[in-house]
Amino acid sequence: MDREDQGNSFAIGIRLRQKRQGEFGRNLVRGSILARFEDKFGVSSYNLEESGYRRTFSRHKDYMLANWMIKTLPIIWPDGYKIRSIYYNTTPLGKVLAMKYWYNEFLGKKPLIMKTNEIVVDAKEWSKFSDDMKGEEQMDVRRSYGEGHHILDDGRLGIEIKPDDLLISFFEFLPRLKKFIDDIKKPFRGLGPKEALQFIFSEIDINYAAPNNRAGIEIKFRKYETHVQIIRYFKLDNPDDLGVMHDYILDSITFFFLRNLEVMQKELGVKNPVVSKILEDPDLKSFRENYQMKAKSALQESLNFLSDDN
Repeated sequence: MDREDQGNSFAIGIRLRQKRQGEFGRNLVRGSILARFEDKFGVSSYNLEESGYRRTFSRHKDYMLANWMIKTLPIIWPDGYKIRSIYYNTTPLGKVLAMKYWYNEFLGKKPLIMKTNEIVVDAKEWSKFSDDMKGEEQMDVRRSYGEGHHILDDGRLGIEIKPDDLLISFFEFLPRLKKFIDDIKKPFRGLGPKEALQFIFSEIDINYAAPNNRAGIEIKFRKYETHVQIIRYFKLDNPDDLGVMHDYILDSITFFFLRNLEVMQKELGVKNPVVSKILEDPDLKSFRENYQMKAKSALQESLNFLSDDN
């Protein structure tokens, strides 16, 4: 994904009209799913066409590139390779916006279904089927393709993306948590790492209303009745700033994930060996202390700015 172009829109703080906001979010979710968050080649427009959304992607591609939601991937093609598609992937900024969109629009409300271009039943024929006939056809599709496959209203095949699959994909993208991915994938009874992650996306916001081609990353700290927000601004046309911004986003998500795990363990009495293993990791303990120290320093600077001496 290229320079200061393309973005992320999982429920975006861009303050655009609701319809456009939804279109950005859906595009980023699909792109992130198809790219599997770290796939070498990302997603080509052809891949998106196979998912039925190439036209939507084309309409918003330039905006998402310009706002660093997505980027183009540099690929060294073999000599004589004739078909050279452009590949895209979501940036850390884009992934967070995509997850926010999923969290706000889908989690606990409706399934996230990715449409494909594969036609199972002609749309006109499908509209004539009785409910019983449609039910039988849906069962046949699940038997043929597996659970989570559906016939959509236009007769195309749809694939349901389960929350756990989406969350695990996001875990694989967090560098400090990669070594725990096999443990996190294990099924649990009750609360566990996936639940700790999914509630993070209400604690971080992206604001493109900032002047001078900047993005504001807003982090929310809550403890009982006290709420504190820290906003840091990053220039979208400065490669150095982009690198710092991406690290800040990933570190903030990791910090809140660890904080949520601790709340589960201490306040909710969750007894989960994987939760204990993650919280007792010495590298993550050191990371948490450093992140807290930097956050406290930023808050103190704000208080000093508001003091009577200034």
